[in-house]
Amino acid sequence: MPRLSGDHTRTFVTISHKVLVFLGISIVLVVPFWHFWELITPIADGRWSIQRGDFTQVHFPMHFFVVNSYQHGRLPLWAPGVNAGQPAFADIQFDAFYPPTIFLAWLLGPSHPLSPGVLILDELGHYAWGGLGMFILAFSLIKAPEERATVPQVFGATFAGIAFELSGYLTSYPLQDVDILQVSVWLPWVILGLERSLLSPSPKAIAGTAVSFGMAITAGHPQALLYIGYTAVIWCLLSGWRYRNRWQVLLAAWLRCTIGMCLGILVGLIQLLPTLQMVPLTVRRQEPYSFLSGGFRPQELLGAFLVQGFGSTPPAYLGVIVLLSAVAGFLTCGGQMRLICSGLLLFGSLMSLGRHGPLYPIAYHIFPGFAMIRDQERAIFIVAFVVALLAALGLSGIAEMVKRRERNMLVTLFLGATISAALFWWRMQWQAPGRMSLSEYDALWRNVVFLGLTAVLLAILSLRLRFVPVFSGLLVLLATLDLQSAHSHYGLVVGKEHPYPLWGIIRTMQDDKARPFRVSTEGTLPGDGNEGLIYGLEDVIGSTPLELARFAAMNAAEPAGWLDGTRRSMLLNVRYIVTKRTFPPNAPLTFLGAEGDVHLYRLSPALTLPRAWLVHTAIVAHGNDVWKILGKSEVGQIAVVDRPLVLGRLQGTESVEVQELSATHLVAHVVARSEGLLVWSQIAYPGWHMSIDGEPVAWHTVDGALMGTVMDPGIHTVVLRFEPHILIFGAIGTGIGLLAAGILVAGSWYFERRLIYGGH
Repeated sequence: MPRLSGDHTRTFVTISHKVLVFLGISIVLVVPFWHFWELITPIADGRWSIQRGDFTQVHFPMHFFVVNSYQHGRLPLWAPGVNAGQPAFADIQFDAFYPPTIFLAWLLGPSHPLSPGVLILDELGHYAWGGLGMFILAFSLIKAPEERATVPQVFGATFAGIAFELSGYLTSYPLQDVDILQVSVWLPWVILGLERSLLSPSPKAIAGTAVSFGMAITAGHPQALLYIGYTAVIWCLLSGWRYRNRWQVLLAAWLRCTIGMCLGILVGLIQLLPTLQMVPLTVRRQEPYSFLSGGFRPQELLGAFLVQGFGSTPPAYLGVIVLLSAVAGFLTCGGQMRLICSGLLLFGSLMSLGRHGPLYPIAYHIFPGFAMIRDQERAIFIVAFVVALLAALGLSGIAEMVKRRERNMLVTLFLGATISAALFWWRMQWQAPGRMSLSEYDALWRNVVFLGLTAVLLAILSLRLRFVPVFSGLLVLLATLDLQSAHSHYGLVVGKEHPYPLWGIIRTMQDDKARPFRVSTEGTLPGDGNEGLIYGLEDVIGSTPLELARFAAMNAAEPAGWLDGTRRSMLLNVRYIVTKRTFPPNAPLTFLGAEGDVHLYRLSPALTLPRAWLVHTAIVAHGNDVWKILGKSEVGQIAVVDRPLVLGRLQGTESVEVQELSATHLVAHVVARSEGLLVWSQIAYPGWHMSIDGEPVAWHTVDGALMGTVMDPGIHTVVLRFEPHILIFGAIGTGIGLLAAGILVAGSWYFERRLIYGGH
């Protein structure tokens, strides 16, 4: 049999390594679809769906609105179906400028509306993208000889990708909250760019950092973005410790990282600037500490190795095998990586405790951003990220110990797995028998099984050191089964129930041609949230954490007893009320039908104000006095303003007719007999512009949350349009950031070619 020459042998080895890497990447990309296969199975009877919650109430309607806008050639600037009007482009959870969402709209085309199933596929794609980032990051951190992929390196990188994708946190709540998932999966990519920037002056690494961080900014969740930012800062500070004796090299490395992050801010400026303008105008500017400071109780961190029970929570679950490998990684990795991981583990675990730990109370007062975000337990995803990296390093470290024929660590891990399994078994059999719930028993039994199997593998490896490839593959498989079976049905329900059925009472409102008008659904429609965006109804309720403070104050005036529901409905141009309440026969409402216990009423014309009207009496008031005055006045006859206005007395018949109406453009024909105030039932927000007969005019805040402008006598055409100038500045910044990143990549490519080919 002919023997291969040296060149052919090297070629074969190179090809085999590429095949190995390809297989590892393929596994990482497929695992999320395997984990959630019941959501996407083509077999209708076996299909599951995401239970009603944030996915159906908040995020799908928002994504539906954005995708639908792009499908019909419109920018998603203003969403009339939420809270009587919401600046969708500035409310970051709409993902108005997130490139994958825009690509999704292009992919579907104008004739295929977004469906929950398509959005779920988009989510699974994000899981795969995060796993791929972890694979590449771990692959680059695990040292390999001669820059060739080794079996431990590939298995370790695959281990990291799977451990990150299937960590308890990412596979639980973020499936409901699409934006948290979309932001979180960019963490490995940001750290990958920063790590490469720290190691070498690579323009590509700086550009990669910029694009990754910019994508995370546009992905839609401020809290997850904040955690990525602080994780990046901690990584850079602690990773730079390697250059502690070469301060010039250290400063240069930090400068490259800073440039990358700053360029990332520029890339995301199209979303960041509008959001920064909006946040001070929302309820989040004034949330109390008690609302923001929630987090795990210390005992709930036991969820890291217990699926449920004993005060633990599924989102904290990291997997017993992953944790065991992470311990090995912590003990075998270099001092530099141990320092970085220690800092991030400390930050993530302490921050996840919220007010139950020492870190968040300090961060709330000192660190920017923490005074506006709630549910601090979400910081556990930083811990999941670090543990996944350490697990990869541990698997590689075990292989390195085998190569050097060092059995001490293997024996130590074997004893650790065996003792842990024995302790869990002892807890099942002897401690508090009869008082253990079925879920607690199941959690302990799982740990006993997986730790026992791991101990067996470690024992065999200690005896047969050539067992490394098989051991690595089996350990990854066991860890995957552990994570996959931990809570694969978390937040899911059996059946493919349509979350947005088209009820008859909904069709009644949709078919009404007497537009413009709004509806007050009181959260009784099927989606119980932002479904007005799906049904094409201008609803006065909605579900978004960035609710405008002016609108929230109007809502709060009703339970406070200052402004009754009828007056509020009149101010907001409400024509229909969808409610579970019943009204007496003499009420000024017309019953139109019902869907179960949900009733549809139409307000009488006397209680339905148009979208715009004229008044000739203006009273100056501020704060809660606005609602107290409106609550005692005849709505539509007076207006409450924030500055004195000179108005004439009503003389003769006047009229206001809205002739054109869209989400961002309204035209009214006004006949005024004397100087009056034209009140628009539109939520006041920067970016609205008003013109009279083609001439721009200033508008005033009227009735606490609406807009108005003074009109001269005569016949006029008044145009109200939404054209936020801040979006232009954000788009310019994003363009500059992308251009700079492109120049860095092109310049790097050009100089690399000159170096290789000598300029030819």
